[in-house]
Amino acid sequence: MIEHRFFSWLWLIVTVFLALAVWRWAATPGAVDSDILSLLSERSNTNLVSQAQSRLGESAARRVMVLVGGADLSSAVRAADAGHAALSRSGAFSHIEYLVDPARAKEMQSFYAPYRDFLLTPTQRSALQSADRQHFIDQALRGIYSPVGTPGALPLQDDPFQLFAAWQQERGAATRLRPMQDRLVVVDGERYYVALLLEVAGSAFDQQVQQRVHAALTAAQQQAQSAAPSAEFLNAGVIIFATAVQQQAQREVSMIGAGSTIGIVLLILAAFRSWRPLLLVLLPIGIGCLAAIAVCAWVFGSIHVLTLVFGSSLVGVSVDYGLHVLCHARRGDDRAQRFQRLRILLPGLVLALGTSVLAYLTLAIPAFPGLRQMALFSAVGLSAAWLTTVLWLPWLARDGLVWQAWLPRTLQALQHRTMAWRGNSRSIAALLLLVACAWGLTRLSVNDDVRLLQSLPPQLMAQQQRVADLAGVASPAQFLMVHADSPEAVLQIEERLGSELEGVRARGLLSAYQALSLWVPSQQRQQQDSALLGQHLYAPGGWLDQLGAQIDLPATWLETSRAAHAAAKPLTLQSWLDAPAAAALRHLWLGRIGAQYVSVVALQGLQGQAGSRAVRAAAQQIAGVTWVDRASDFSQLLSDYRREMAQVAAGAYLLVFIVLLWRYRQAALRVVAPSVLASLITLGLLGWFAIPVNLFTVLALLLVLGVGIDYGIYMQEEHGRQDGAAWVGVSLSALTTLLSFGLLALSKTPALQTFGLTMLLGVGLSWMLARGLRKDL
Repeated sequence: MIEHRFFSWLWLIVTVFLALAVWRWAATPGAVDSDILSLLSERSNTNLVSQAQSRLGESAARRVMVLVGGADLSSAVRAADAGHAALSRSGAFSHIEYLVDPARAKEMQSFYAPYRDFLLTPTQRSALQSADRQHFIDQALRGIYSPVGTPGALPLQDDPFQLFAAWQQERGAATRLRPMQDRLVVVDGERYYVALLLEVAGSAFDQQVQQRVHAALTAAQQQAQSAAPSAEFLNAGVIIFATAVQQQAQREVSMIGAGSTIGIVLLILAAFRSWRPLLLVLLPIGIGCLAAIAVCAWVFGSIHVLTLVFGSSLVGVSVDYGLHVLCHARRGDDRAQRFQRLRILLPGLVLALGTSVLAYLTLAIPAFPGLRQMALFSAVGLSAAWLTTVLWLPWLARDGLVWQAWLPRTLQALQHRTMAWRGNSRSIAALLLLVACAWGLTRLSVNDDVRLLQSLPPQLMAQQQRVADLAGVASPAQFLMVHADSPEAVLQIEERLGSELEGVRARGLLSAYQALSLWVPSQQRQQQDSALLGQHLYAPGGWLDQLGAQIDLPATWLETSRAAHAAAKPLTLQSWLDAPAAAALRHLWLGRIGAQYVSVVALQGLQGQAGSRAVRAAAQQIAGVTWVDRASDFSQLLSDYRREMAQVAAGAYLLVFIVLLWRYRQAALRVVAPSVLASLITLGLLGWFAIPVNLFTVLALLLVLGVGIDYGIYMQEEHGRQDGAAWVGVSLSALTTLLSFGLLALSKTPALQTFGLTMLLGVGLSWMLARGLRKDL
């Protein structure tokens, strides 16, 4: 007893330090993570692809696009001005691009103009290769004699055939954003949308940053619609999704945690008609959650919101230990008797904790960061709740407890009703159940879609798609990665890839694509284009001389043009990257990763699975190109994990059975049978109702093992003691667990919903089978 007192005080000191650690963690920026993909490992990709995804994701996550629409340009501009003012005051953004400097277009032209003889469009290149002289002469004459001229044209002496002007126009056609009234505007039918391009100040997955950005966008929308009541306010960006996930998770944590706690409160009050047992039961739960958060924060730095949602369901599991101890307490027991009862119960409690923790720790076997965090959270939380129960409850439950008479009577009546069938009737019922389960198992299907990890409001998804369609925003989830051992080789591969993608565009499966080589052709391509111009346009007696003779240009003028062409130098990638002209597309160059140089080709308007297949086929034809589909890759990863964890689950059931054999010998089957049968019946029911199986179904079945084994252990440990305390404790524990996981089945996140439903069925069946099978086996 002295040692027990010492360890009780020691655990109190540890609890105080845990509370301080949680307080410090809660005050740390980024303490809660809402990045869905951070839950997953990227082992299915090469290290190169993983690093490329990481770099691209970091830049993409900070960008937000806002479109403010109106029935006419003036109302759209008025609303956008009001929204811009609110965003600027918020301080939530490190950069806001709104007003377009009229000199910007001139700066772009000035940057590219010295390289004009190295920049050709595919149409121009084809015409030069086919020596279509008349095409170029006619184009030059149209530009010279046009009353309005060619937009973006250089002086005639610098670009006599208007080649550079045509190249600029083709590059400008890559975006739907057009400068109007010194703003970037998208015209969609009769509506005008003014664009604001924002960069978030901080990480998109930092909860505090999300709150600031959400508040800023909400205020901007209110101001915009105050200025123009009919204004449409659309926004898109990774942080918008992350904020929605965070808010939903917070609501579910509150709902599940509060709901299960309220259910436990009502259940304990009804069972004991006293507040004291309620406080004694809630104490281990609170300490368990405190320890789980502190240890996870120490190990991982931040805790994912889905871990907190998952952890909130542990309320119904960690309460088992306290209920089991309290149900065996007796009014009038002195201190020695209380500790004597604890010593009797301790082997069962140790075994129950061990099997539950073993089941949870199997979640950490795959290289799945999210599951490892959930496994650690669960194992630590249960262990801390167990220690609190064993070390503190014998001291706190001094006067003993007496449950209400209705509780054992109700449980006994329920048992008699379920056991009413005897003989042939019971055998027939068991046979029918077996056949039904077997048929359900044959109907099982799987769904490993990564989108099961999140559930976003349909209106938000529609808004994101609307912005992408209006502004031509490329998807950060599907892209092509180009890699080679030099920047020049990367650009050459991009150019070959571009030819393939043009074929996909011609089939209507892709709207457009963004590639560095469209703005900075490879040195090889530039030299080839310059040579074509030198051969056909600038050679003595060439097309330039013919044009000069046709419109009577002076010879000195022609010689100056030839000299400028001969002295021109090609555009280099580094010069382009260092220039302001690269600002909008610089993120496509990822630079050197390991021994390779890497760029990204972004895709716009990819048409479903057909478009994905076409682009993937194009990529497979060219060495150095990798098709990246993050959703598909992660879905395959979930599929691999599901198969692995199914094997782990089968091994865990076998391992637990072997451990139980060591203590219970031939009675081990009686202990493990409820969990095994409950798992099989649950799978059969899922098949019956056409509910697909996924990784989280398998994980839930692992926990059914951990929870159901506890019930079997408690009932077996009662053998020889006919006071019914174990059955009352198991029933109360099962009801509290059902409350927790039953509410988890109401989650809007499909993965958690499936997990909760599987647990609801599995735990409920384990509870009902625990008593009945004890008499049959």
